[in-house]
Amino acid sequence: MTELDEVIQALQRELRSEQAQPGDKDTRAGMLAGLLEAGPARVAPNPGETVYHHAGYLSGHLLRWLIVRGQVFDERLRSSATGYASSLADPGGQAMLDKPDRPMTAHSYAAVRCERASRQALPESEERMLFEWLLEVTRTPYTQERGATFQRLRAHRQDRLRSGGLS
Repeated sequence: MTELDEVIQALQRELRSEQAQPGDKDTRAGMLAGLLEAGPARVAPNPGETVYHHAGYLSGHLLRWLIVRGQVFDERLRSSATGYASSLADPGGQAMLDKPDRPMTAHSYAAVRCERASRQALPESEERMLFEWLLEVTRTPYTQERGATFQRLRAHRQDRLRSGGLS
């Protein structure tokens, strides 16, 4: 049994549990759908899909993407990945995904949300993985210019975080 299979089975058990709250079940059902989605993720919600389900879906898809690439999880990475993907599902994240430079603005939005929630900077290697996933799901090729913009925006955000400007 693979790590992905184990995560899927654990989530299925949670969904069958009587203790799960209705809103939590919506998020977890979305996460299961994302974990099972082998192809590209849809960044926009389906008609009638709740923000909670779509947040779960994007989180599950990102977790699958990381697992398939052999990423070893700790609680911090799991929390960052789910927070990042969930941020893209909320109205602010969806608005950023509608902009012409959507991977950059959406990434900055989601990274700031993660850093505010954890009150610490995302490690660069972790942030780079999250950004690569976002480029892939938005079907945006990586270019040297995007890489330089990523570095510049990250450095600016880290300076603001150190000075207490992100709270």
